[in-house]
Amino acid sequence: GFSSRGLAHVFGDCVAIDPEKFYSILEECQRLPPMYLITLLGGLAGAVKGGSAQDWDLILDYILYLIETENFREGRDADAAYDLEPEVVLAISELITEGVRHDEYLSRPELRSKTERILTILADRTNPQVRDASDFTTLQIVTPQSAIFHTMISYSMSVAPIIEKESGCRWARSIRDQFVRQLSRSSERSLEFSAVVGRCLPQLCYLDEDWVTENLGDIFPQNDEGHWRSAFRGYLQYVTPSRR
Repeated sequence: GFSSRGLAHVFGDCVAIDPEKFYSILEECQRLPPMYLITLLGGLAGAVKGGSAQDWDLILDYILYLIETENFREGRDADAAYDLEPEVVLAISELITEGVRHDEYLSRPELRSKTERILTILADRTNPQVRDASDFTTLQIVTPQSAIFHTMISYSMSVAPIIEKESGCRWARSIRDQFVRQLSRSSERSLEFSAVVGRCLPQLCYLDEDWVTENLGDIFPQNDEGHWRSAFRGYLQYVTPSRR
């Protein structure tokens, strides 16, 4: 017979083939075991990749339910930031990344608003995993927090033409505010954030060149070797062609 993990993968494959059959899980806000939640979200992402139309209102409402519920608090102490299962955060990032590639998703302001709320909540509540800049010697290191910041930038790039027509600015304000806060917290900012900012410097220049110019000294801080190395190694991922 199948192992628990094998059954979870079969479940995810079924979701990818016919996602509407599983919408009742989202409608009823069912709490699934982490393994099945990960494959549910992965299956929805797979359905999007396959060209299947999705009820994005329902999907995003379910994700908001998941990340706002006390069920995901680790409860170490009352003041501690809570963790989400790392694979759940990665699955949410993948699903949103796939969603914003579709015009129907981007054309609806209410979906953009929900997406930005999800991303800002996750950016605040997902704990860093990298403690040493030397960890970034592996070029393609991916952690839940780095995935969220990458998704924020890919989302921002996708909506930039729409935002620019609406407000004259390319960078969605709630996402920009999150990056401003992260960069200003010199003692709290994570190495993952620094690496993503370095890696995505060209995209950030497109979104807000003035902000990048004004904060270049903070992005590559001369007085903090760990963050300088993380940001520079991230930038090298952009300028160094991958080897085939």
